[in-house]
Amino acid sequence: MAVKHTEELIHREAFLFYYELGAKGGERHYKPVADKFERSERTIKRWAKWFGWKGRVAVKDRAIAKRVEDKLDEDLVQVKANYIAIVDTAISNCVGKRLEYVRDSDGHILSGKNGHPLLKEVEDPDGVLITPRSGFELDRLIRTGMYLRDEPDSRPDPAAEPGTMTNIQRVLEDATPEEREEIIGCLRKLKSLIPSG
Repeated sequence: MAVKHTEELIHREAFLFYYELGAKGGERHYKPVADKFERSERTIKRWAKWFGWKGRVAVKDRAIAKRVEDKLDEDLVQVKANYIAIVDTAISNCVGKRLEYVRDSDGHILSGKNGHPLLKEVEDPDGVLITPRSGFELDRLIRTGMYLRDEPDSRPDPAAEPGTMTNIQRVLEDATPEEREEIIGCLRKLKSLIPSG
């Protein structure tokens, strides 16, 4: 009949010391435990067998790994939430403004050093600020927002044709009916806001 051994404080302290030997990347050996607790290595081996140190190490390692994984998951959720807030803010910054040509006192459109007409942002509660480049950027923001929300995105990368209707059509295809209605409304506003010169 096997003798049931009672784990006492010294046995628990010896196990914790043994566990810590490997927890910091080192190797676990009975000799350092024997030296610290002034016992023979044979006695420490017996304690390890009696109190299941190998199995306890595995259980403790799994518990710590689970806690680390849970903490990483929490951190990832927070990071994603922060990124989603940034993307949503960037998208909302397009709303409530529009572009307008800069004109001189006689109403002529002014040009910059590169010969392109000068544009300025003006506040407009019904406006949507979209430039030829920002059409592509808006598409990227929408794609990024969808990705961060774990929504699938099977559309090809629109980098080849930034700001084209093709990109907008791709967004519309993937949008819910409510989102589609909102996007179409924004596009109608955009069409009415394009300055004519």
